[in-house]
Amino acid sequence: MGSSIGLQTTMSIDDSDFKFNSYADAALGTEIAAAGDVDGDGLDDIIMGTSASDINGENKGSVYFMLGSTIVNDGATDFRVDNEADYRMIGVYNNDYLGSAMAPAGDFNGDGLDDFLIAASGSDYAGQYLGVVYLFSGASLPYLAVGNEIIPEAADFRFPGQFGVGGVGRLSKRSADWDGDGLDDILVSSHGAFNDKGLVSIFNNCE
Repeated sequence: MGSSIGLQTTMSIDDSDFKFNSYADAALGTEIAAAGDVDGDGLDDIIMGTSASDINGENKGSVYFMLGSTIVNDGATDFRVDNEADYRMIGVYNNDYLGSAMAPAGDFNGDGLDDFLIAASGSDYAGQYLGVVYLFSGASLPYLAVGNEIIPEAADFRFPGQFGVGGVGRLSKRSADWDGDGLDDILVSSHGAFNDKGLVSIFNNCE
């Protein structure tokens, strides 16, 4: 018998089952993440964005959220997310770079639905260029949206950079429960903190 070792199958990106694009942004997919199942329908959902998007202002950033149910039940295989995303977020101010990092947060608040994180690394919310990380509860999304638009500052929680310490903007791509309380925790990197010595922070809760 011949050996199959070394045989490879090559798949072109054009052979993908689903495609997502935007006519309003540049470099869609600069950051992508699985969000977990935020609406509790048994299907995982995805986030995609481009932090340098110039929609409504320079480098505000754009983030698009697609529910798994929309992807598999819509009947389409190509989606124009700037028109068809279930939810859309645009940075609040110029040079916010919303979507510079995105990550699943697991079930942070114990409501049975997955949550997710979005960073705006250029945000001046706590000080110039200190950045901020937004935590959105999956259960909150329908109530935060006007049409399909969500203002980032409507997030359930914020984790801003701190003057004298450093900025925030990098996130773990995997959620985890480090203290064993049954709730997932938040891992945030401030790699430039303390004059570039760096800092990694874990948040067990937001109380």
